[in-house]
Amino acid sequence: MESLRMTTQNRKFKLTLLGLVMQGMGLMAHATCGTQSGTDYTVSSNTNTSCVPSLGTTSVTVDQGVTLSGTNTSSSGLAGLYIDTLENLTTLNNSGTILGPGAYSSVYVGNPSGGRIGTLNNNRTGSITNIYYPVLVDYSASSIGTINNQGSITGGETGIENFGTITTINNSGTISQTVARTQWGGAIDNSYAIGTISNASTGVISGVTAGINNGSLYYSTVSIQTITNLGTITASGVGSYGINNYGSSTIGTLNNAQGGNSSTASTTALTMSGQLPQNYNIIITSATHYGQLVAYSSTGTMAFGVSSLSATGSSVQGTYLTVLNGVTNTALGTSGTSITGTSNGYTYTLTETGVATNIWDLLISSAPAPAPSGPSAADTQDSLVQSASALRSVFNYQTALVNNSLNYDCTVFSANGVCVSGGGRFAMTNNITGEQMSTLLVGSYKAKPNMRIGAFIDQNATTPNATGITVDKSPMYGVFGVWNQNTDLSGYEVRLSSSWSEQSITQTRNVVGTSEAGVGTAGLKSQALSGVVSYAMALPETSWIAAPYAGVRKTKVSRGGYTETSAVTTPLTYGDLNQDITTALAGVRMSKKYGNDLYVTASAGVEQNIGSNISTLDASGVTGLTATDFSANYAKTRPVASVGMSYAVAKDQRISFSAMYRKEAFQSAGSTTGLLMYQVGL
Repeated sequence: MESLRMTTQNRKFKLTLLGLVMQGMGLMAHATCGTQSGTDYTVSSNTNTSCVPSLGTTSVTVDQGVTLSGTNTSSSGLAGLYIDTLENLTTLNNSGTILGPGAYSSVYVGNPSGGRIGTLNNNRTGSITNIYYPVLVDYSASSIGTINNQGSITGGETGIENFGTITTINNSGTISQTVARTQWGGAIDNSYAIGTISNASTGVISGVTAGINNGSLYYSTVSIQTITNLGTITASGVGSYGINNYGSSTIGTLNNAQGGNSSTASTTALTMSGQLPQNYNIIITSATHYGQLVAYSSTGTMAFGVSSLSATGSSVQGTYLTVLNGVTNTALGTSGTSITGTSNGYTYTLTETGVATNIWDLLISSAPAPAPSGPSAADTQDSLVQSASALRSVFNYQTALVNNSLNYDCTVFSANGVCVSGGGRFAMTNNITGEQMSTLLVGSYKAKPNMRIGAFIDQNATTPNATGITVDKSPMYGVFGVWNQNTDLSGYEVRLSSSWSEQSITQTRNVVGTSEAGVGTAGLKSQALSGVVSYAMALPETSWIAAPYAGVRKTKVSRGGYTETSAVTTPLTYGDLNQDITTALAGVRMSKKYGNDLYVTASAGVEQNIGSNISTLDASGVTGLTATDFSANYAKTRPVASVGMSYAVAKDQRISFSAMYRKEAFQSAGSTTGLLMYQVGL
């Protein structure tokens, strides 16, 4: 035992020393092995360099198919991903493979004064692997808020090693230990504090020494508040147990469904050694699948109950054999051989049938009536109404962007007949949160003295979002062609324009009553095409040029169908959602020149929808759902207006600013767009 104590302490000392050395060497200068975008850090290609995200990073993503592998050198090999006291990550999302150097860990959170990850998501394709500690919280001041594991966390000595605080572990994948350690270690090895461990029906927590080890050589107070086991917690080593609660360490509540007819691992009794949980609640799934606890060398006392997670109704009533084994009547707080009680609406009798072996059978004499299952149609319908409103805002916004882009142009030419314009765009609507900023590049070519053709790219820098909706930052593209009757731009003008974008949209449904927060991602396409004819003429007795215009525009915004992929009981499936509108345009543009360099412009007009094809929001998955209207507050006739000015800084160079306001077709929304551009003739 003393040898073991020294070995463990030496390993802890080495981890501490290496962490301090890394800081002293300036490795907190943050090794680059990914792509930084604002506060988001993404690893999208294989790397064998330990990642230390830059200061201020809040989100780290390891893409599917990517292997992040830290090196095994003393100068840089503490972890595949290193989070020290300077980092306070909100989220770590892993869909790839994170490998640490052999001697230490894959994901390291630690510093004597802190280090934190809010949420660690190891997704279905995610793998975190190391021969020692795949996930290590190394100091009492360090923490992980929530670990959501759908993939695999596999280590030699431990899967998750905790010397700090972990608030919640949600496991629906596999957490495993593959190498035996004498007494210590496990798939989850807790040496300080864990709030809740929830092991789903698909979850496997599998160790050699222990599935879950709760105990420490370093801290006198070691605790796990709640363990809820719907899956499998096992240990394969000789003399090992599913749960080892060492010494004076405490487990507040153990809710257990593992046990039954022993036909599978999940229906084979959960084993435990050491201090009993303060509260033990059996979970009854069926007559062949119900909680069984086998206790070895048990100490302490525990209160028995029936979990509210159990099945309900008359089918639950009956006798369940050997629900406790190795638990004395004294540990259960009685001097007799029978305990009768009521727990969560279940009336039960616990009877000791094997006094010598401390075996207890359970009789359920009554159970609560079954609760309505799944989300109701009414609540889900209400959540879809809210989803439609949020989507309506996004569609309005996308419509405003592609429609306004039809006016992009570049009109300053030099000897080569080329115009290049660069600048930025600001846009917002009054029913969506945030503003969109983008960079804009426009180019045109004077194919003939009175004709120009051009193209543009509009790259989003930020994207505003409606409630529960995010849209990616993919660019918008466009082309245009302009013919003028005269080279001085007087007389008739014919303009043809087209613009388009392809993005992805992710939506999370609002929870209303029993409805669920379903999440799904789909494609979002926006397209616009217009033809406009105008006639420029000088106004009598003024220096103003007026250009009445008329035209037609076709705009289409569409979101593809999808099925929700989040962990909900009843995911919804959505059909395609389309908005196709044909609009007549009419108005007048005004311009005036002040001196030789300054121009001002203004316009006012009206838009009249002459045709529309708008889908309803269709969803299936819950019986009784109906199509949701997607054309609320539809305004066929709408005003538009703009103002602007430009200044010729040189013969072939011009800087300009313009602002446009338009009323959108739905929800009485208005949009405002501002452009700041610099044109150069070549």
